[in-house]
Amino acid sequence: MIKMQLKPEQGGDGMATLKQALLGGLVFGGFAVQAGAVPVNLNYTAPLDQPITLDAGTYAITPSGAGGDFLYDAYIVWSSTSGCDQTGANCTNGWRWGVNLRDASGGGGDAVFSYFSGLWSTAAGALAEAQSAGPHEFSLNTNQTLYFYFSDSNFSDNTGGVSFDLSRVDDQPPPITPVPEPYTLALFGAGLAGLALGRRRR
Repeated sequence: MIKMQLKPEQGGDGMATLKQALLGGLVFGGFAVQAGAVPVNLNYTAPLDQPITLDAGTYAITPSGAGGDFLYDAYIVWSSTSGCDQTGANCTNGWRWGVNLRDASGGGGDAVFSYFSGLWSTAAGALAEAQSAGPHEFSLNTNQTLYFYFSDSNFSDNTGGVSFDLSRVDDQPPPITPVPEPYTLALFGAGLAGLALGRRRR
């Protein structure tokens, strides 16, 4: 089960936004909607401390670019790039894709999951690195409330955020009962016929 507390969306310096479709084990308003994954969008232009409750298990974060239910390719602080090499990578400042998931609010506790790409001259470069390194998995031994966390000294010059699918990946398929091969069925049928004949002779 995945349970998120949705915060209202505000502009400018308001509360950080987490926008998502009601898919994939998300519990919202008391109704559980079962599907493959939960699309998650994290806005990094305002402080973020978004709670999420997960059952014990193994989960995957799969980076996704903007489109459909997804809003962002990547994010950048200071809204400008500098110091990039000829390939557009290894920037001093640039676009990045990253998620920090902690076991306590306010940036406290330990990081249950943390991944950040390098700095790129384009959002597409940062997203491509995150996608090539993913899906990114983490495991929980107990049911926990965790927090997507992002902090910065100045949010006014930030642009973008990150989007991804959050899914549980340790669910086992139902057991499959083997179907006897025709030869086995023939032997089984012959055995039943022999038993019936033996009973008649008695």
